[in-house]
Amino acid sequence: MRASIVFSLAAVSGLWLLATPLGAQAPSRWSVLERPRTHAATPTTRAITPADLMTRLYIFADDSMGGRELDTRGNAMGVEYIAREAARIGLLPAGDNGTFFQTVPLAYRILDTTKTLVIGATVLRPWFEFIPRDQGSATRSIDGVPSVYGGTWGVPGSLIDAGAAAGKLVVLTVSPAGYSQGVPGTADRADVAARFPEAAGFAVASLDQLPRQFVPFYQNVDAAFPVTDPAPAYLYIRKGLAAELFGSPLDSLKPGAAGRSITGTPQFIERPLAYPGRNVVGIIPGRDPRLRGEYVAIGAHNDHIGLNRFALPHDSIYVVNHLYRPQGADGRAPRLTPAQADTVNRILAEVRKRTDGRSARPDSINNGADDDGSGSVSVLELAEWFAGAPVKPKRSLLFIWHVGEEEGLYGSQ
Repeated sequence: MRASIVFSLAAVSGLWLLATPLGAQAPSRWSVLERPRTHAATPTTRAITPADLMTRLYIFADDSMGGRELDTRGNAMGVEYIAREAARIGLLPAGDNGTFFQTVPLAYRILDTTKTLVIGATVLRPWFEFIPRDQGSATRSIDGVPSVYGGTWGVPGSLIDAGAAAGKLVVLTVSPAGYSQGVPGTADRADVAARFPEAAGFAVASLDQLPRQFVPFYQNVDAAFPVTDPAPAYLYIRKGLAAELFGSPLDSLKPGAAGRSITGTPQFIERPLAYPGRNVVGIIPGRDPRLRGEYVAIGAHNDHIGLNRFALPHDSIYVVNHLYRPQGADGRAPRLTPAQADTVNRILAEVRKRTDGRSARPDSINNGADDDGSGSVSVLELAEWFAGAPVKPKRSLLFIWHVGEEEGLYGSQ
């Protein structure tokens, strides 16, 4: 199948932000907060209309979907709604086994904390003495392999030859010039592995330099594509523990110095998703026998970011974001000045008076109406319009709703 043209319908930022100065608190600016939380659905038609889009979006971004995060019941519900609509519209299923669903092979990889890692007599505590990075199910073992001091990452002239690293645990220090994306103590795994492709593993002795706030990032487990290609193990360890391997501080060693072995190797447990990650794929065949093998792909993503940890008043989030956080979650949470807080409270008092307090309902759901509910329902609208057209396009149309965009563009990959 050859895709000749690709369109992606993404969110339009600031959908409800009207073009009025921040100081001009026109009542209409906050009228969205007076709208009911639900909407009575009406049958959609072939015509592309605001009423159709509203019907679809109120269904797809409803609170019942829980923010449609990957591996949640809400995402599964949203995906199944799209597939039902695709069938009703008359698209041909183009997913797995004659269905509209294309399952994306994702899984969780979780550190097996029952397996130990030992240097000399020291049992290393994960996340304190060492941080493991998951390299996939075919990660090479470092249990009992000889260690070698590989030099300082970021200082190319100090590094040992790739051949000297083959089959060994390469211990590295790292200079600021070698930091990955400027984060102290880090080194880019892919670049290190490319420099020493036959190494059994790497122990980057820079955990002392790594800002402590980055540790939860490494502990956080996201669904991802399972990796099955052989790859070296990869650890960050404390510099003092690395010195135990060599019996001397690393600063006193020359690149190529031999050290002792580590006992054990990091291992990860693979866990499947509770709800499979699924794209929805449908086709309208083209009318031209010569061109119908070419596809125009029209897509959006069906997932969003789910729930916030805490519930906050719905109207206060909306007002603060539109006044002082125009980029939403992509910008920092604002620290309001007393004057700004007074402005927010005055607006909220007016809004709550007009809504009898309904606008202040506790809300922890990121509904994803813009990101990318608006795109997803627009793709449905286009599909319904083309499906009902008396003359189809010459080329085939491929409609696809991707999953896992928020986690790493997995569905579109």
